[in-house]
Amino acid sequence: AGASRDGARDPFADARSVLEPAAHALSVYAGPPWPVESFALVESLPGEGAQGGPRYTVMETFDLRG
Repeated sequence: AGASRDGARDPFADARSVLEPAAHALSVYAGPPWPVESFALVESLPGEGAQGGPRYTVMETFDLRG
């Protein structure tokens, strides 16, 4: 088990078999409607935020309503 067609071992085979039931459950899930009225273009600056994390800056917001 876990071997590819060329005989090499697939290093992700075990993870795939463990995650397959959850992936299937999510593939058939249909959540409630989630209307989107706008979206933002965000700049990420790694290391410039709190405690060395990223700092995010909204560069522009786009309205999707007609």
